[in-house]
Formats: sequence, C-alpha cells, structure tokens
Amino acid sequence: MELSEFVALFFLSLIVFMSSVWTFFAWGMGVVNYKQQHSERMGKVASFCWYGLFALHIIVLYLLWFKGASGVSVIFGLVWCHCLFYGFFAQNISSR
Repeated sequence: MELSEFVALFFLSLIVFMSSVWTFFAWGMGVVNYKQQHSERMGKVASFCWYGLFALHIIVLYLLWFKGASGVSVIFGLVWCHCLFYGFFAQNISSR
C-alpha cells in the first residue's frame, strides 16, 4: 500500500467515523421523536433501521480497508442510506 492510498483511506475512514457520530446523535434524536409520534411497531422498525445504519458503517470500513472497494462508490452508498433514513424516520431531530 502506497502512502497516498493510505492517506486517502485514512481520511475516508474519518468521514465514516464522523458519519457514525452523526448517526448516533442526530439520527438517534430523530428515532426517539419518531417513536413518540408513531406506533410501537413503527418505532421498532425505526430502531432496527438505526442499528442497521450503525452496522453499515462497520461494513463500509471493512470494505474500504480489506476488500479494496472504491471509496467514492462506498461513501456514495452510505450517504444515500443516510438520506433514506432521514426521509423515513429522522425528520424531527429536535431535542425537545
């Protein structure tokens, strides 16, 4: 692995890490508010998707470091999943 490839993977990993922090705090507040406004079943679906989004971050890191996946395509997929999660569950991220 060349130095430039290592540096690129390092910065992509930082982006994925910060994205997981965003998932924890902002999307976590969105899921809490979603659970308060919707049925128990839909709240469980939202929680399951939230945990799945966390797992996706680990999978993305694995793909980047060990499988040599394209950084742009993997990050694009992660951003797409964040947009879908926002659209379905986390539109209200206020802390009330």
